[in-house]
Amino acid sequence: MAKPSEMTVDPAVRPAPRASARLKLATAGILILALYVITRPYLGLIHDARLYAVQAVNVWRPAALASDLYFRYGSQDGFSAYTAIYAPLVAALGVQGADLAAEMLGQILWLGSAAALAFGLFNKPREAIAALVGVILLRSSYGGEGIFQYAEPFATPRLFAEALALTAFSLALKRRRVLSALLIAVAGALHPLTALGAAGVILIAWAFTDRRAWMLIGAGAVIASLAIAFRIGPFARAWETFDPQWLAIVRRRCSFAFVGEWRWWDLWLAGAQISALCVAWRIASALERRLIAAVLTVTLAGLIVSLMGADAMRNVLIVNLQVWRVLWIAAVAANAFLAIIAVRLPRGACSWEFLAFALGSSALVRWLPESRVLEPFVLMLALAIVAAELSRGHRLGAPARAIAGIAFATAAVVFAWMLWYHLGHGFRVGRDMVELALAGAVFGLLWLQGRAFDSRMIAGAAALMLVGGAALADNQDDWNRFAVSPRVDPSLRAFVPVSGNIYWEGESGLLVLWFKLRQPDYYSCLQGSGAMFYRRTALDYDRRGSVLRGLNGADFVGGVGTLCDTKVDMTAVDPQGPSQVEGACRALPDLDTLILNRPVPGLKAVASWRAPTYLEGRLKDGSHVRLNTFYRYDCRPLRDQPPN
Repeated sequence: MAKPSEMTVDPAVRPAPRASARLKLATAGILILALYVITRPYLGLIHDARLYAVQAVNVWRPAALASDLYFRYGSQDGFSAYTAIYAPLVAALGVQGADLAAEMLGQILWLGSAAALAFGLFNKPREAIAALVGVILLRSSYGGEGIFQYAEPFATPRLFAEALALTAFSLALKRRRVLSALLIAVAGALHPLTALGAAGVILIAWAFTDRRAWMLIGAGAVIASLAIAFRIGPFARAWETFDPQWLAIVRRRCSFAFVGEWRWWDLWLAGAQISALCVAWRIASALERRLIAAVLTVTLAGLIVSLMGADAMRNVLIVNLQVWRVLWIAAVAANAFLAIIAVRLPRGACSWEFLAFALGSSALVRWLPESRVLEPFVLMLALAIVAAELSRGHRLGAPARAIAGIAFATAAVVFAWMLWYHLGHGFRVGRDMVELALAGAVFGLLWLQGRAFDSRMIAGAAALMLVGGAALADNQDDWNRFAVSPRVDPSLRAFVPVSGNIYWEGESGLLVLWFKLRQPDYYSCLQGSGAMFYRRTALDYDRRGSVLRGLNGADFVGGVGTLCDTKVDMTAVDPQGPSQVEGACRALPDLDTLILNRPVPGLKAVASWRAPTYLEGRLKDGSHVRLNTFYRYDCRPLRDQPPN
């Protein structure tokens, strides 16, 4: 019997080398697509997607929504060409169909652009695949309050602008600068804030090797200066500063726009992303170093300008531009290079194990949001160990390894406690765990590809992973489906007045009014997004919210790191008696109707309505709800009653 080392495989069975390489590359592509689908399921009309959808609706029915707080004093629609493209799609497919189509197209473009950039920047396919996995799997949020992330799982112009910017980076690497500039211009037309940082990175990277780039940078500075001097368009805001009243509202509602207002874990996250790029510099090629240097230069400049112009000078234009949002590029680059560091580090280095633990904790944030506070610290510590070993050229000594081991063991215990807490208090935990298991399986198959395993077996498993991801692709809740569907039940139409100012508690009611009934909503936290752009929006938003918070409803929250106002009584859920509702109606003479999630004790509702589905989930205050009956109260008769 032949020894194992002498055993051969029948040539008819073993794939040809080129065919095997093509099969491995195709399998890697399927696995990457599966990982992307698993980590970014379709969530329906959520987050800022609602704002862009209602802007499209407003194109066709401007009279119906003109009095809505979001549109009354001006909306963000004037800063982007996205609505002009999106509105015809909404008219053709409806809100629900247009949102799904835009989301699918945007995600396809984003993943394709990221893949093109990865394979254009890294010469080895193994490294390009690792970088893509890092970009997809690692924590994608950036900035304050965890609001923003790259490759968002909902349809906004940011998604398309990012995809165009990534493609522009790829073209710039190939020195196709004219086409790259055109794509940046299109990205700027869709979302100027996203494109601004991308343009800066491309220009700075070019300036490192070609002095002509400085001429373009200088010309851009001159044009911007002239626009400011002659007060052209939004550049006129450079002459404005926030007055104390406006500033107080904006700092409360849009605290993410001020770097000085960020929580310590947000600052740690930005520090970890910058640190990752600094460490990657030591193992990067000349081309990679130019890109890293450009990203670091523009990122640091954006943070400094934000601190000086927004936090210190209170300049309206700088606050509106949110130049710190160049961090989206730093986040993408950091995650890509974190994977590259892991691939290029010698396996004998003890820092590799610590870095692997940190990368695992970064990937876990997607399914364990409680860990976002600890994860940046763990990543910074791992990067410090990597930097120490790279500078020393050998493994850390035993005492240093022991101290690091204790720190990471402690972090592991904390993560385990967070997971236990999430399993007991999270929402849709079962689905989260299935997604996590699938993502882990996909990652495992990608790792096995580089080992001596049957490529055809892994290809078959990859196809199964893609099918599993597709089966979980629709993650929108029942209320979201109901609220944006075009069919209006006659009982709902009879329940909601066709005119007047209506406050429907919670963003669930906002969806029904905006997208099912095509009516304005009197107040929601989401409508305050325009507070930093329009003073009158901020003042009216504050006027309404300061009264309605006394109802202790679902629009109001508590604790740090929240954008919405807090309840007056943090222990209460909704009004506890008639006096609170009567007081709100008297304090807000322009309010006609309230629709609340629960009946008010001692006050008879004008009408009630039972929805065909349940509103279910976790509210902003952390409580769980499962409701399907809502209660209407009209303000006019309540105002006529003598106050108690």
